[in-house]
Amino acid sequence: MKKLLLATSLMVITVGIGAVIYTYHQHQKTVYTPLELTREAPTETAATSALAAADSQAAPASNLASELAIKYLELYGDTIDQPATQAKLLHELEQLLTFYPESGYSVFADAVALAFPDLKDPILSLVSRLKLYYQWKEDNLRALQAMVNMERQGALWEKREEMFGEKAHLIWAEEGEQLSQKQQAISQKLERLDQAFEITPDETVYQLQTTINEIYGQRFAREVIGIDALSTTLFSLESIQAHLQSLPAEERQATINSLRKQLGYDEAALARMEAMDQERNKRWETGNEYMSEREQLTLRFSGEQLERELESLREKHFGRSAETISREEDEGFYRFKRGRRFGLN
Repeated sequence: MKKLLLATSLMVITVGIGAVIYTYHQHQKTVYTPLELTREAPTETAATSALAAADSQAAPASNLASELAIKYLELYGDTIDQPATQAKLLHELEQLLTFYPESGYSVFADAVALAFPDLKDPILSLVSRLKLYYQWKEDNLRALQAMVNMERQGALWEKREEMFGEKAHLIWAEEGEQLSQKQQAISQKLERLDQAFEITPDETVYQLQTTINEIYGQRFAREVIGIDALSTTLFSLESIQAHLQSLPAEERQATINSLRKQLGYDEAALARMEAMDQERNKRWETGNEYMSEREQLTLRFSGEQLERELESLREKHFGRSAETISREEDEGFYRFKRGRRFGLN
């Protein structure tokens, strides 16, 4: 159960991250990069400098293609068989078209043919499809931004797989690797905080926020991850739950309110959540009474008589919800046998 809760907390923070990185970067820049996540362009070489200095009308296309072929071999030759490396050539094409809008593609194709003759057609096909993909994204920018995070990520991956098939996961492998590294760092920190019974809840909040800010950046954490995800993560930690369970009811609620305030909730939100906590407390009190009385009935009755007694007991405690409770129990689920997670359920 503890591992499941930790995994759930990690998913709350990280599953959504890959989905929202796209939106966040749209606000930071207006030009799409070939790999969507921030990627440094190849270091400027003599061939690149020549593009800026040359007269686009007079530059000999064959000489330029030869220079670019050398550059491409130096930068990409070792891994050019990999789709992710081939995708980086889109940056080269876009740069070339900036200086040679009419002849740039022809020069690029010649350079690719010289550098990688056996892979010319696959590379040109991949680059052309990438251009169409990024154009589709730009054309559908508003619709994508209007989607919730998971829906948007699903739409992006659906389009990627439609256009690139199995290669999509290879082309965007860097995105997955970066996310995986961050996910691992978060997971390790959560595992430590989960068992950090020796530190105060306030210190746990501070360490959690600091870790998120260091890994994702403070602005990204604030604007994209949000305090709801952090709150779910915090109250899923065993160390936090152990502390809360050790407190009297009033002090426990005051501590929960203080932790939420430290996370960044305003007074109105704090009041709403405290009212919700009180409703949960009443529900759990009723549930615990029901389970205690239910156990006594199972010791006294059996068969059809037990079923009648249980039906009456459920109606007494749950009213309209009695039928739902009955169906759950028929399926082997007893909601009030779950552990109470203060601040969550």
